[in-house]
Amino acid sequence: MRFAPIVPFEYDPASFTDYHLILAHEVLENDALREYYQRLNRHVIILDNSVIELGEPLSAGELELAHSFFPASYLVLPDVIGDVPQTVELAKEWVRNRRPSRRLMVVPQGSHPKEWLECLDALVRIIAPVGEELVVGIARLTEDWEGGREFLYKEATRLGVWNGAYHLLGVQHKLEEVTWARQHALIWGVDSSLPGRAALMGLRSEEVTDLRKAPDLVTYEPRIYGEVQAEIIRVVHSVA
Repeated sequence: MRFAPIVPFEYDPASFTDYHLILAHEVLENDALREYYQRLNRHVIILDNSVIELGEPLSAGELELAHSFFPASYLVLPDVIGDVPQTVELAKEWVRNRRPSRRLMVVPQGSHPKEWLECLDALVRIIAPVGEELVVGIARLTEDWEGGREFLYKEATRLGVWNGAYHLLGVQHKLEEVTWARQHALIWGVDSSLPGRAALMGLRSEEVTDLRKAPDLVTYEPRIYGEVQAEIIRVVHSVA
């Protein structure tokens, strides 16, 4: 399994991994960030719709513009946190408007596993016929459900709802909660801001017990340059 570190690009994450998740709104706002990732060759880039950071996804037009800078990326389609009908409708609108569909990621929503699986089934039926490559993202908030993301993944594959590629969107509490996924080839990877947060706290990444309460490294801090890079390397090796 691969790791996509969510840290300011000045820490040069591409020197340690070829797997990345970048935020669409930052692509549109930050020329230096955009140029850093555009220079990469044969790296996997997931272009996130920024719903966690902004509270709502970027508009379809804004996402399409951000995607135009990274046409080979896996674009995370718009979703509404916890809202199945709106998430499904946004997927339908994407298809109706003939938006880019080469490589897409859908993020099922719901308030419990059954609802999540139903949403996944609906999204796959809508997007799989039009997309050349489809990945299912499992949101970190579902880690708090009984059985967590491991249960969702195993149920989705057992029932045959989706037996293609998966990505774990973020670490909810601690690194240990995603290590189960190393045994499943369909799970490509996981992203997280864990390395930067751990470095800010002076901890190893595996020592962070609740990532939600840890300070976030949102801007470049040269004083912890080496520490952040060391934690990126640590997590890359931990999840491999």
